[in-house]
Amino acid sequence: MRVGQVFRYSRPYRSSPNEIDGLVNFFYATSSIDCKKVLLDAGINKPTLVSSSDGKRESVLLLRSSSHKIGTEDTPWQDYFDPDHGHVRYFGDNKNRSAPTSPENSRGNSALLKQFDLHSSNKKTDRLLAAPILCFSSTPFNGKAKGAVKFEGFGLINKAERIVQYDRRTDTTFTNYVYDILIFDMSSEDEIFDWSWITARRNKNLSVTECLKYAPSSWKKWVEGGESVLREVKRSVSKLMTTKTRDQRPTSTKEITLLRSIYNY
Repeated sequence: MRVGQVFRYSRPYRSSPNEIDGLVNFFYATSSIDCKKVLLDAGINKPTLVSSSDGKRESVLLLRSSSHKIGTEDTPWQDYFDPDHGHVRYFGDNKNRSAPTSPENSRGNSALLKQFDLHSSNKKTDRLLAAPILCFSSTPFNGKAKGAVKFEGFGLINKAERIVQYDRRTDTTFTNYVYDILIFDMSSEDEIFDWSWITARRNKNLSVTECLKYAPSSWKKWVEGGESVLREVKRSVSKLMTTKTRDQRPTSTKEITLLRSIYNY
């Protein structure tokens, strides 16, 4: 899969056919032999823990942001995706405001915070165990808000912040976490994320060292160097920043008036 690629995510969940309605079937792209399907039904998704010779490990964590819910009572805050500059900002899942609890206790936050400990560790043994974070966002398809997801890249958590959020339905505040995720470069792989790495990490017969053979080169570099190489492995896309003259000009009387007042000031 490539960053920016859109996949069909629809029921019934099945690994075939390869394509549905002209898009690659998400469950085909993420299928692993003898493993249950990975899902994106929640915001923070985690497959079953793997018990291997290294002990129990997370194979992968998958985040999904539903853009059609942004600004609603369900999701009044906004996740932020900027994979071309190697950054995703994602809000946690402490959303049971009717019975407030510590945000560390929610299923998704608990999993992400455990990974944050591994992602920020100065021990190579911890970084070998660390699970990659795969980011997806819902995208409209055939005039409907749901039914397709876009791959936004993979990476690790480089900041976790405890915050206070506001619930408009109850006019109360609650605590949660927000995570800054560093998206990794895949230029050495021609921008292709190979799912065989995740399949290997889900295989209980393979050690974390054996699984690392299938990882992107940027991830391997981070496992070896840790925090000191984060700037080197961060995704960055070169773009032409010059805007055409016609696109710089105001398009309405209101914009012209505002622009002139700025000039005069």
